Amino acid sequence: MAHSIITMPSLISKSAVFLVVMAAFIGIGAHAGRRIDDEPWYEQYQDVRRALNISTDYWLHTVNFPRAYTEGRRCTIFHIKQWHEDRMNYSSHYLVNDTLQGMEYVGTFFQTPLNGPVPERKTNNGFYASLTSEKWHPQNYTLIYSDYENCLILRVRDFYKGYACMVLVNEPPTNNSIPWKCQLVYRNACNGSGIAEQIYERSCNKSQLLGRWS
Repeated sequence: MAHSIITMPSLISKSAVFLVVMAAFIGIGAHAGRRIDDEPWYEQYQDVRRALNISTDYWLHTVNFPRAYTEGRRCTIFHIKQWHEDRMNYSSHYLVNDTLQGMEYVGTFFQTPLNGPVPERKTNNGFYASLTSEKWHPQNYTLIYSDYENCLILRVRDFYKGYACMVLVNEPPTNNSIPWKCQLVYRNACNGSGIAEQIYERSCNKSQLLGRWS
């Protein structure tokens, strides 16, 4: 069986290409209404089904909006339970005063048009979450970016005038920060609020949070 060898020059080359792409995005971000969300160039990073298929579990790592409704919640993790052609069943799990709590959802996939002459996307880039007992709960999410390996950034379209962002990670890096590719995008797509609240803590225990629902 043939084995591919990843050399340091190839890693540097791939990183350089990504940085060039992000530099282009910084230029886009300087113009009103030209956000990464709808730019054709970034469609390749916005396949929401692929992004949510890199794992079954995703930690809420960082948000860029005031958490008035969820201020007391810690260690939030999302669990993908079942896939269907047009939707997914998933749940959220978190601690409130060290008490386990959770909620069930159905997320129905959709796509938003791209800017430019060909507005139709090849894949879905968002999902609507089903109603919950919490009337304030957001329902409209679109994928800003995923590296399809470690992290994804969701736009919460019905929070903070459509500028709210959530960073999800499947496994937090050893230094506890956002994986670097998502960090670059977050700084340019989500930093207008001046807020970057990290939700994930090293003490968060996946087995403890998900055990009740297993």
